[in-house]
Amino acid sequence: MFRSSAIINSLFLCLTLQAEELKQARSEHAMISTADVRASQIGIDMLKQGGNAADAAVAVSFAISVLRPQSTGIGGGGFALVRMAKDKKVEVYDFRERAPALAHRDMYLEEGKVIKDKSRQGIASAGSPGLVKGIHLLHKEHGHLSWADCVSPSIKLAAKGFVVNKDLGESILRKKEMLNKDPQAAKIFNVKEGELLIQKNLAETLRKIQQDPETFYHGFFADALDEYSKDRKGFLRKEDLHNYRVKKHKPIHAKIRGLDVYTMPPPSSGGIHLVQMLKALEHVKAEEEFNHYLIEIMRQAFADRAYYMGDPAFVDIPGFLTSDDYTKVMYDTVQETARESKELSHGIMATTESESTTHFSIIDAEGNCVSSTQTINYLFGSGVMVPGTGVFLNDEMDDFSINPGVPNLYGLIGGEANAVAPGKTPLSSMTPTIILKEGEPYLVLGSPGGPRIITAVLQVFVNIVFDGMKLDEAVVAGRLHQQWFPDKVFIEKEKFSADEVRVLEEKGHNLVKNPFYMGDIQAIIKEEDDSLWGVSDIRMPGAPLGY
Repeated sequence: MFRSSAIINSLFLCLTLQAEELKQARSEHAMISTADVRASQIGIDMLKQGGNAADAAVAVSFAISVLRPQSTGIGGGGFALVRMAKDKKVEVYDFRERAPALAHRDMYLEEGKVIKDKSRQGIASAGSPGLVKGIHLLHKEHGHLSWADCVSPSIKLAAKGFVVNKDLGESILRKKEMLNKDPQAAKIFNVKEGELLIQKNLAETLRKIQQDPETFYHGFFADALDEYSKDRKGFLRKEDLHNYRVKKHKPIHAKIRGLDVYTMPPPSSGGIHLVQMLKALEHVKAEEEFNHYLIEIMRQAFADRAYYMGDPAFVDIPGFLTSDDYTKVMYDTVQETARESKELSHGIMATTESESTTHFSIIDAEGNCVSSTQTINYLFGSGVMVPGTGVFLNDEMDDFSINPGVPNLYGLIGGEANAVAPGKTPLSSMTPTIILKEGEPYLVLGSPGGPRIITAVLQVFVNIVFDGMKLDEAVVAGRLHQQWFPDKVFIEKEKFSADEVRVLEEKGHNLVKNPFYMGDIQAIIKEEDDSLWGVSDIRMPGAPLGY
C-alpha cells in the first residue's frame, strides 16, 4: 500500500511551499475560509461586530457574489449546512435553482437532437434563482445582526469597485465572446487584471434587497426578468420567482472512525457518495494498494450516481447506497486490475457539471458552523444580465439530463432520474460538510469543481482521518478522480511518486493529466488545544482569516 509515500510527498510539498502559498491562518476565536481574502475579511468584520456564523455567511455570500461573478451570484443558488451551538442540530438549506413552470423534457431538442448551447447560454438556460431567499431564511432563523448590516459591505464593494485579480481577469478573457453578446455585460466587464471593476447596477439591486429581499422575487427584479424572458422566448416568468421556496432537508449522517459526518443530501449527490465511498474504503487492508481501491470505488459510486440520483421530490432514491452491506460489496468486488467502466451493472452518466462554483466554511467563537457551496454554474452563468439590475442569470438547466437515453457530444448518456421537469431541482455534486468529534465542531469543509467536488472532499477527509495528516498536508496532497465515464483516471501526476504512478498503470488504469483543477478546498479544523486552523487550497485564489 502506497499511502505512506503519499504522506511523505505531501510533507515535502509543505516544506517547500512558503506560508503565504499555503494560505493558512490560526486563531483562538473564529475562522472563515473563502475563495477571496476580501470576502473572508468582510465575514470576520461581521463577527467582530457581534454577529455569528449566520451573519457572516450572509455577508460572505453577497460579497463573494460581487467579487467572483464568474462563479456565483444572486442570479444563482446553492446549499448550506448549518450547525448552531445552541441546539446542536445540523440543518440543510436548499436554495438551489429550480426548473421554470414552462420547462419540459424536450425543451432543448429539435427533431430529437440537442440544440447547441441552448442549455448553456442565453435566457433559455436559466432556472429560478434561490440564493437571496436562501440566505435570507438562514439569517431570519439564526442571525444576530440586522439584515441591513450584513448586506451593506457588498453594496460598497459593488459601488466603489475593486481591483480585478488574476482569476477573474482570466475568466473575463476566456468568456469575452459570450460577454460581448450582452450589451450590459460587455460594458461592465470591459476590464482586465489589475483594473477597477465597478458594478453600479448591481449595487443598486443590492440596496433594494437590503431594504426588502422579497422585492427580488415579487418586485423590480421579477418584473424585469419576466419582460426580458418573454421578449427573448425564454422559459422563466415572474410567477416562477413568486413561487420559489427554500427547502429544508435532513442531512446525510454517518459515523466514520468515531466522527459524526454530516453532509448534503439529494438533490445533491455529494453527501450520499461521500459517505458511500468512505464506508467502502474503511475495508481496505494495510497490504492492499489504497489508490487502486480508491479509483475502483470512485468508479462504482459515480456509476450509481448517474443511474439513481435526481430530485427526491420526483424520483425515489434507494436507501441501500450507503448501507453497510452494499459498501462492503463495493469493496469486495474490486478486482486485482482495473475494471472497464462498461462492465459495471449500473451507470448512466447524467450531466457534465460546471467547475466554476465557490465554497466557504465558517466556525465562530460560539461553535456555530456554516458550510456553503454556491454557484451560477458555468463561468458567468448564462452570460445574460437582467436589464438594469447588474445580475447575471445562472445556466443551471444544463445540469439536467438534456436528452435522456441518448449520448451527448461527450459520448455520455443522460439519466432519466435527472430529466427536465417543471419545478424540478437539477442534480448537483455540491458537498458542503460538517464533521463533529464528541458532539463538537471538528472539521468544516467543501469545494467547488463539478463532480470533482465529491472526490476532493473525500480525499482530504481520508488524508486527515485515515492517514493522520495535518490539515495543510491534507489539502496540498495530490488528488485523483474517476467518474465512471469517460473511462479515465484524472490525476495530478506531479504530486504522486513514480512508484505510485507505475503501480496504477501496471494495474491497467488509464492515467491522464487532469485538464481541470482538482477542487478548491476551503477548510477549518479545530485543534486539540481548541484553536482553529483554516486552510485555503493552493490550487486557486482564496485565503482564510481568523481572530
